[in-house]
Amino acid sequence: MDPLFSDRTPGHRPRQSTCKDRRVTAARGLALGLVFGLMNVMSPTLSGAVIEYQYSGTITWADPSTGIAAGSPFSGTFAYDTSITQPAISIEGSNQYFSGSSGGAFPGGGANGSGLSLAVDGHSMYSTQAGLQVGVSEIEYAGQYGYQSSPQTHVTVSNGNLSDPSLAVSLNFGNSTSAVLHSLAIPSAINLADFNQAQLTVDDNSAVGKPLYTGTIDLLSPAPVPEPSFVSVLGVVAAGWVARKKGRRSDNAVASGC
Repeated sequence: MDPLFSDRTPGHRPRQSTCKDRRVTAARGLALGLVFGLMNVMSPTLSGAVIEYQYSGTITWADPSTGIAAGSPFSGTFAYDTSITQPAISIEGSNQYFSGSSGGAFPGGGANGSGLSLAVDGHSMYSTQAGLQVGVSEIEYAGQYGYQSSPQTHVTVSNGNLSDPSLAVSLNFGNSTSAVLHSLAIPSAINLADFNQAQLTVDDNSAVGKPLYTGTIDLLSPAPVPEPSFVSVLGVVAAGWVARKKGRRSDNAVASGC
């Protein structure tokens, strides 16, 4: 027999695995199983470079037909892909980015998971994961792009890239006195402290953009990354314990030297 495929030599019996060998192998398998199991249950739901924010505030004005009272609380989330580099629309000093799939005139780009939700006084008013539009406009100094305005920055997050949504929902962040992004790229982060204006506007698209209500955004923060559920982690640990228990029983069933 070819010696490359056998460790047998004349007068030599092949080495038998010992209990220690089997226990080391079982321990390594248990450790790898736990690592990959925990990685699986701890992986976030959003993929790619999609970031998600949660926001909240207070309604300041509402059309009487809505039944919403001024002072009502509102809240929601939005998510978009920060890896998008090509704007769908670009004008001097302003870029519009479409994140996720889009039913509008321009195709969306980036990863799935982009979307927007809104609830007023605890009642869901709008929710979509069909995409999101992010607009960035900035003037860093007077005279830039031919505008004589003072330095300023505006970021708009809306569902404007979708085909005929029932409500036109827009979150508007503005700084009318200084430039804060120093770029027209899609923001990798939005910090409420950078803006002296933050407003929610909601229009009725079925009535040619009739204003329905507006509000002031008081809180904006990254949404917490989902933590692994206790049941999922417990299941991984239990599976490892069972595997180790079976390994010990197997060891006890072999020769007395084990």
